[in-house]
Amino acid sequence: MEIRPELTPWLADLYVAPIHRRHGVGSALVRRIVQEAARLKVQVAYLFTTSRENEILYANLGWSVRERVEYLGKLRVIMETQPNKPLQPTRAAQQNEKREPAGSGPRG
Repeated sequence: MEIRPELTPWLADLYVAPIHRRHGVGSALVRRIVQEAARLKVQVAYLFTTSRENEILYANLGWSVRERVEYLGKLRVIMETQPNKPLQPTRAAQQNEKREPAGSGPRG
């Protein structure tokens, strides 16, 4: 991103074909990318999105919002993660735990 040259490296251009969405493909790809970044000893990785849906997806995968900026005529959400830092449960994950008592899942 030209307006934030100090931020590097970036997760960019992740795309999952519509027919394969909502099956965990994107999440698996992001997790694998973060694992590789950790192996390479990347301290912080960045991405940006314009979609609220994707912002929630990345947040649930441990990414946090760094800032919101206008870039190329659109509002972008710049997010970051620390690949070598253990993931903390997100608010969404914590809310799911509160709603679903132990043993009530499909294997219940």
